[in-house]
Order: sequence, then structure tokens, then C-alpha cells
Amino acid sequence: MHEAAALALSSFDTCTLSDAIDKLGLHLHNQGFATPGLRHLAGTMPPGASGIAGCVAGYAATARVRSFEPPMTGHFYFHHTDWWDEINSLPEPRVVVIEDIDRIPGIGACVGLVATAAYAALHCQAAVTNGSCRDIPAVHAMNFQLFGAHVSPSRAYAHLVDHHQPVSLFGLSVRPGDLLAVDGHGLLAIPPEHAGDICALAAELAARKRSFVDYCASPDFSIEGLQQQLRQLHS
Repeated sequence: MHEAAALALSSFDTCTLSDAIDKLGLHLHNQGFATPGLRHLAGTMPPGASGIAGCVAGYAATARVRSFEPPMTGHFYFHHTDWWDEINSLPEPRVVVIEDIDRIPGIGACVGLVATAAYAALHCQAAVTNGSCRDIPAVHAMNFQLFGAHVSPSRAYAHLVDHHQPVSLFGLSVRPGDLLAVDGHGLLAIPPEHAGDICALAAELAARKRSFVDYCASPDFSIEGLQQQLRQLHS
């Protein structure tokens, strides 16, 4: 059930999914998504509905990191093997969501090739952070979806502060196990109990957009027809 919901959502880009959520009135139109700042750094988006690229959808595995100063415990990033167990307990597919809580996030990279290999082995489809990433060409060659705010050549003192706790990225609060969709447009929260309705409406909206684009490119284009198409698009 969980995997089917994520797979259905991945057929659409986050713009279409966001439009569907708005039309269903599931929350205020200025809520449920991350504000600008996230960049798609590696990976190729899967094909989606009506010729529009899809997104990555999955269940959030959360953590918080710092990189500016050494960890007080002396333990660095990969010493917290209990986090791997927690990731493995989540529904599939999974999206790693890492909040860099330094005063200036991104001094050191918290996701690179080694972390990506581990995440992929744990059936994670993407990693998302408000901090820095590195090893971009190598991660892209793995076709792992990587999203971050910055890039950095160094890990500096990157270490886990805690994990499997609520995090916040660009104004979006994310709890462990939340259903998310992410692509080059940003990060979107999906109310899981409405995933089926969202996908059904998203398919309809994608078809309307395709029809509108086709009409604008057709030899039958007219201002009168454009007005009719706009009414159908926003009905």
C-alpha cells in the first residue's frame, strides 16, 4: 500500500501535485511546501504523466547535523548505526531529510558518495538537505536524486546531532515517516490519507495542461478559443 501510493505520486511533478492539493482544499495555499532555496544537484527525474517529468516520492527518514565544530561525543557521521536500523524500519520507498542546524548551514557537506551508497542500499530514492552536498558527478552517475542548498568540497566536522526526530527545511516541518514528493521545483508534503484523491485529480489536471499547450501550438489558435481553454483549465 505504501509503495503503491509513492509510485502513483511519482508520475507527476510537484507543481501538478500542489495544484491538486490546492483544488482539494487540503490546507491553505501557502502551506505544505518548502520555500525557495533547495536545488536539484544530481540524478535524473523519472518520466511522468502526459510527457511531463515526474518526481521522487517516499517516506521521510529524518536527521539533524552540524559541521562547523567537532562533535562533543567524538562520534562522526557514520558511527550512529542505530539510525540505519531506524531507516530500515520505515515504509519503502524512502527519502532522507537532513536538517543542518548550524547558524550558517552548509559549512561542511553532510551528503556525498559514501552516504549516498548507504542510502541507496537502504532503499532510499533521494536525499534532501538545507546544507551542503559533495561528490556531485559520482552521485549523478549512480542516478541517485540529491537535493541541497549548497555544495562543498569538505565534510568539515559533519556529524549527526540526532535522528528520527522532527526537522524543518526551508519552512517545511517534516516528521519521520511523512510522505513527501520532491523534484527540481522543491519539496512538497503529501497528506497520505488523500494520496489517491490527489493522484486522480493530478492526472486530470495534467491532461488539461497538455490540452491547453496543444491548443496554443495549433493552427486553430484564436483569442476566443484561448479564453475558452483558460476557462476549462481553471474550472
